[in-house]
Amino acid sequence: MIKHLRRSAVLLIMSLYQDMTAAQTVSDTQRSLRQLNHKIAVLQKDLSQTHTQQTQLQSELKITEHQIKNHELTIHAIQQKIPLKKIEIDKIEKKIANSQLEFTQLQTLLMKQIQSRYKQQPNQPLEWLLVHPQKAEIEKILTYYDYVLHTHEHTLQQLRLTQANLRKQQTTLQHEVETLHHMQVQAQITQQQLQVHKNHHQTLLKSLQNHLFTQENTLSEYQRNRDNLSQILGKLSRESVVQTRHSMTTMKRKLPNPVNVESSHIHKVHQGIMLYSAEGSSVHAVYPGKVVFGEWLNGYGLLLIIDHGWGLMTLYANNLTLTKHIGDIVNQGEQIATVGHDGISKQAGLYFEVRKHGKAISPLEWLGSNKR
Repeated sequence: MIKHLRRSAVLLIMSLYQDMTAAQTVSDTQRSLRQLNHKIAVLQKDLSQTHTQQTQLQSELKITEHQIKNHELTIHAIQQKIPLKKIEIDKIEKKIANSQLEFTQLQTLLMKQIQSRYKQQPNQPLEWLLVHPQKAEIEKILTYYDYVLHTHEHTLQQLRLTQANLRKQQTTLQHEVETLHHMQVQAQITQQQLQVHKNHHQTLLKSLQNHLFTQENTLSEYQRNRDNLSQILGKLSRESVVQTRHSMTTMKRKLPNPVNVESSHIHKVHQGIMLYSAEGSSVHAVYPGKVVFGEWLNGYGLLLIIDHGWGLMTLYANNLTLTKHIGDIVNQGEQIATVGHDGISKQAGLYFEVRKHGKAISPLEWLGSNKR
């Protein structure tokens, strides 16, 4: 079903200034009409959803902006922690180096003590057995060796403590390194997530801007062409020389249907009605008048306009063929065209309008309730 004047008026004025060549066939016309009507239908759907889409996109953009700010704060916090961890690692490495130095020094001292012991008196125990020194002398020597043994034991204890401390420092260092590595990985993941959100934000923003720009331009074009159409119809009404004996206003709810169909096959479409019928069915004038327009127009297909005088006109659109032409005088019920296809609903049908001084009025107020 065609969404008529609001849709088809988009290119109407351009069509009024385009010359249609005789070589253009009906099939070419119908194909062009279907393509145009498809674009119009898509555009109408977009227009009806513009405000809803805009609200949804703005909501998504706000969420994305909030996520971006949170991720930026996370990245900043991680970047501040990394240098601090590196400083701690440097301190631990220095402690490990100091512990290693102490270990080496103690190890060297122990070796010197052992070497000193054997250099001084390597055969001392044997001499005691042979020489038989005085008891006081022996006690003195034993006291000295006891002191040396305790010193060695203390040195060994310090070495063990140093080694344990070294292992602890190494474990701490490894843990710090692992923690730092984990933080770096988390920072990279967060940065990737942030980039994804930024890209999504930019895509949504660009899509919204492009969509609104296109819709605003197209809507402006629709409005301009619709205004021009009203001006043209108004001009035709003012220039009308047709003056029927009786005004068509006396025929309210008495006019026959332009196509012989049941009322169930008639549907209101914006400023007019669609009368669904088989393709090729006869289209008849609803009242006497003069044909003032008869050619192909974007959105209307083959359009025929009849001037009935008294400022009243009827429009017959989506025709397959026209049997009357500009300047022809027609009588009520006379065939003027055949039913064509609207290109969208996959149903053949006639689009019908009534205009008074160029302004659309409801056709249902003029047609009777019965078939023609």
